Amino acid sequence: MGKEESNLMRIFFLSCIALMLVLIVGLNFSQITGLFVSCSEPENIIPFNASLNDFKVNGELMGISLVQGGSLEKLLSIKNTGRATIGVSAEASGLGDFLVIRDNKISILPGESGQIGLRFYALQSQKPGIYDGIIRIEGGGIVRNVNVIIEVRALKPLFDLSVKILPEYKEIGSGGKVVADVSMANLAKTEGTVGLRMQIADAGKNTIIDSSEEVLSNVGDISLRREFKTYGYLSSGKYILIARISYDNSSAEAYDEFDVVDSGFTFSSSWIYLILVAIILSELLLIFYIFYKWAVHFGILKTKIVHEMRVNEEKKKLRTRLKTVEQKFRKNKIAKPSYIKHKDRLIIELNKLDRLKGKVYFGKLSEERAEALSFKKYRLKSELKKLREGYRQGVISSEGYVKTRNGIEKQIEAINRKLGK
Repeated sequence: MGKEESNLMRIFFLSCIALMLVLIVGLNFSQITGLFVSCSEPENIIPFNASLNDFKVNGELMGISLVQGGSLEKLLSIKNTGRATIGVSAEASGLGDFLVIRDNKISILPGESGQIGLRFYALQSQKPGIYDGIIRIEGGGIVRNVNVIIEVRALKPLFDLSVKILPEYKEIGSGGKVVADVSMANLAKTEGTVGLRMQIADAGKNTIIDSSEEVLSNVGDISLRREFKTYGYLSSGKYILIARISYDNSSAEAYDEFDVVDSGFTFSSSWIYLILVAIILSELLLIFYIFYKWAVHFGILKTKIVHEMRVNEEKKKLRTRLKTVEQKFRKNKIAKPSYIKHKDRLIIELNKLDRLKGKVYFGKLSEERAEALSFKKYRLKSELKKLREGYRQGVISSEGYVKTRNGIEKQIEAINRKLGK
């Protein structure tokens, strides 16, 4: 590969890298811009294309922590995102032992929000553990569900158990991992072994990933860090990490929430995207390179480098001829008038080539280039004339004469084509 091709390939490979970087930055910028646009949307503005009846509930998952015999008041916020006033109602499923809904039917104006009162409670006889249920919100023919996770803690527990997912793992992409700190305080100062088991479940407390039971001996106050790999089992949505300990006939549970988000431009998909872009750019580069070589070969495109290479070749031939003439003159093989005549002609030809060097031609020849081709044609005709004289004098064989003549005539025909003759 010559200097010309090497430079061309280097330029296009750099262009490919630049285009890929622009595409990546553009995609990320569009995502960030979309985020800012969505964050800056005014609260009470209703889009012109909004449905007649629609609403949204503040939160898909509600976490409640109660002690035996305790209670807790909560408000469930509902926003009317439709274009008409809407009446909504709420009812609980699977929460009959824990929830009383107050004002379960309300009417909300367009763009406004309403609230439904919720009272959670746990009887003193309720067994400690984690329970789940659903609050069903219905209005205007639309149904929204809110998943509820209730943690009931013992009034006088043997152990105080807590699970805290590290902040950087509260939101992960599909296939990511969850890292959490598990703390257990031995309030009753019991001795022996405790079984620890951890699970990842969805908002309906359906177990998705389960760990084997871990036995902890000589229990005191313990703080552990545990890591869960999800292996792509979790789709986007809300999940809970549950820790459960068991001791004799007693048990305790604790949980923490995390979100799995669709990261869109993930590591794996980004590599696939880059590979596809690289393949497309490589194909385009190959097509351009083939066209370039074809255009240069047939004289449609003449770059500066190609032109300079050909000019340098011509100059090299002329200098060789000039050197030969000077050697013959020093050896007295040619007369001085003839030497001066040949030398002046060769120098004039070299000067013309110097003026042509560095010019770029695209298809149409310049006057200087046409003049140079005409001069080359004249030189070829002179050589052809000398060849014929040599053949008549018997200096050149018939076979050599035909071969050389055909070569010169082909060069003359090529020049005529370039000159448009």
